[in-house]
Amino acid sequence: MLILDSSTLFGNTATQDGGGIFNDGTLTVINSTFYDNTAVGQNDAFGGGGIFNWYRGMLTLSNSTISHNFGTPYGGGIFNYFGGSAISTTPLKFMPTFFCMCSTSRLARVVQ
Repeated sequence: MLILDSSTLFGNTATQDGGGIFNDGTLTVINSTFYDNTAVGQNDAFGGGGIFNWYRGMLTLSNSTISHNFGTPYGGGIFNYFGGSAISTTPLKFMPTFFCMCSTSRLARVVQ
């Protein structure tokens, strides 16, 4: 379990998935900012510039900003992969980004 509170993840790059962070467990993000992170997917990668939430991952976002992230081929801000959960307990601020949130799961939801 990881809790990010009042944190900024800025200017990170991944050559696979999760430029800002790759989650495969339980991640809670509170009052935090993901800005200018990049995930350049190669081969079997999916992207997720700000956050890549793997299929076992439980992601909870609260009062956070996902801004100016880039992911290729999918999910500039957040990529939620098969079965993972992306939940916001308060509205998220999605600033300009490429492919804000992408999900392969019917379980993914944003609660406002």
